[in-house]
Amino acid sequence: MSSYERQPKDLKQSDLIKAFNHAKAEFPKEACGVFTRSCGYIACKNVAEKPCDDFTMLEYKQIAANEGDVIAIFHSHPNDRKAPSAEDMRVQITTALPWGVAALDSKGEVSDCFFWGSDVIPPLLAREYRSGAMDCYSIIRDAYMLWYGINLPEFPRDEAFWERGEDKYMKGFSYAGFELITHEHLMPGDVILGSILGRGIVNHGAVVLNDKEIIHHMVNSLSRRDPLSRWFRHLNICLRHKEFKENGAPPMPPKID
Repeated sequence: MSSYERQPKDLKQSDLIKAFNHAKAEFPKEACGVFTRSCGYIACKNVAEKPCDDFTMLEYKQIAANEGDVIAIFHSHPNDRKAPSAEDMRVQITTALPWGVAALDSKGEVSDCFFWGSDVIPPLLAREYRSGAMDCYSIIRDAYMLWYGINLPEFPRDEAFWERGEDKYMKGFSYAGFELITHEHLMPGDVILGSILGRGIVNHGAVVLNDKEIIHHMVNSLSRRDPLSRWFRHLNICLRHKEFKENGAPPMPPKID
């Protein structure tokens, strides 16, 4: 069994199988547990009021007390949802630990698994799309960590958040340390935003690779390089991180294959 996206490096595949078996045994309820260094996978009891829709770990206080031993927190999506919800993302941020999810189909079989919140960064190109974990903002966050060592904040988000009128990018870019710049000052390493079928709400972002290209990740597509000229009509909000204000421009991004 190969590793899943963003799976923590020290998580054993045998423990992942135990977590999958736990998720199947609890179906149609949400299973929950933790991956630990000392004891492997520990199945926990879900004491949520609606365990088919949510999870609350009975053993959470013990887990928090032994945070240094925890590799990741795990739960299942018995509704076959293959992406973290905004609530998943909010709670993951409060734990400051990686989270993993197993999605289960209508027969209670594991159809997918993914992690987020770990320090594992997959290759930037040819990623499969997953809202909240491998999407257009994920590309920006990962590129800035890989290239510049800048840890941009995460923003909890549901799939197609813009269809609910949520303006995540425009409300969050200054909090993430970005400032507006004019088109004339746009340089490689800067970020561009815009609306792609977003009903006027900014719902897509990219990083400028060089004078001619961007890297970005569209819904239901693989992440890729594209000509800047093809997208500048849509992605025309230009941003520069405050870390580069004194130098006038970000360092040149590396060549990526």
